[in-house]
Amino acid sequence: MRIAFRPVPPDELERLRGALRPLPGPADPDADLVAAVRSVPPHFVDLTITATSVAPGTGATLNKGYNAGATITQGKAVYLDTSTDPPTWKLADANDASALVRTLGGVAVNSASTGQPLTVQTGGPLTIGATVAAGSWYVLSATPGGIAPVADQATGWYPSLVGYGISATQIQVQILNTGVAVP
Repeated sequence: MRIAFRPVPPDELERLRGALRPLPGPADPDADLVAAVRSVPPHFVDLTITATSVAPGTGATLNKGYNAGATITQGKAVYLDTSTDPPTWKLADANDASALVRTLGGVAVNSASTGQPLTVQTGGPLTIGATVAAGSWYVLSATPGGIAPVADQATGWYPSLVGYGISATQIQVQILNTGVAVP
């Protein structure tokens, strides 16, 4: 079976184009809401980490000296709460009111409940349990314990560098706390 296509005459083509133009109609009552949603940048998403896939790499620097001060899942960003005796690891947060909570200490490499031992990676290669981009930087997010791409920083965050991607699954942990708010 052969199918033959005929050329569309210019006047018919113009008529078809006109038929595809939107018709004027009543104003959409949700237009402002839709415009506001569309104006939000397509990021602001923390890494989706599979906790059981988080593992320190060869030569990683690990801190095994403190317990969890809250329930902490493997792969979460933590700070060392020195206001408790003894100090404990808790979830860090880039826009918390407390400078202590904004001070990144590392990434949990095991899960622990309050009072249980927690191992925290403070340097070196880490299989993060998420898809990352080699050469991209990752920071502490405004979600307690979250890690986000550097492009997601927003006003009010105090950027703390977690590290940078070295493959599609690993980051090189390199902690740097700036202590300076994003304007």
